[in-house]
Amino acid sequence: WEFNDVSDRFLYFFTSGSTGTPKRIKKQFKMLAVEVAFHSQNQKHLIEQNPVSISSVAPYHMYGLLWRFFFPLANNIIADLDIVFTPEELQHKQSIYDKVLFATTPSFLDGITRYQNQYTFKNNCIGIYSSGSLLDTKTSANAYKMFTVSPFEIFGSTETGGVASRQQINGPEWTIFPPVNVTLTENNELLIESDFSCANPYLMSDI
Repeated sequence: WEFNDVSDRFLYFFTSGSTGTPKRIKKQFKMLAVEVAFHSQNQKHLIEQNPVSISSVAPYHMYGLLWRFFFPLANNIIADLDIVFTPEELQHKQSIYDKVLFATTPSFLDGITRYQNQYTFKNNCIGIYSSGSLLDTKTSANAYKMFTVSPFEIFGSTETGGVASRQQINGPEWTIFPPVNVTLTENNELLIESDFSCANPYLMSDI
């Protein structure tokens, strides 16, 4: 193997946000590496349990690539590269592994919790990551009932990377990641400064 320093190389992601129009985002690889390093430290208590990483998201956007590929790779965690599409597939993956980390979306969690009386999941999911949109309070509570784990929600964007997180078992408030600085404009928009971000400062359209 010949290994090359890729810290100054770039990746391109396409994101449409709420507009529906694809927009190309250029991110330096080291921005992703710094973000993975932060989450690795933040999730160390779960990593130490030697779980297998499973996911219902494709690795074509930043959240999917970061959590189903780079995060396990950086922490020597086995990553099951099958995409989980159905509750039955999730049950099967849980049945063949001792402990799992599950990277998913609010829409997937909402779908399976609507039929919570039809499914029983093995009590070995030690962490659930959710991003892409807001996780409904009822869905979060039902997910906790089904998995005994409160989903770890990540707020951010392709441009900024992760900005804040919460687990609704601890309340509705978001906690800003320590490496991120957030200020408000006079229009209450979020101005982000972070090593994860493709520009500093970066003005988010979120209020």
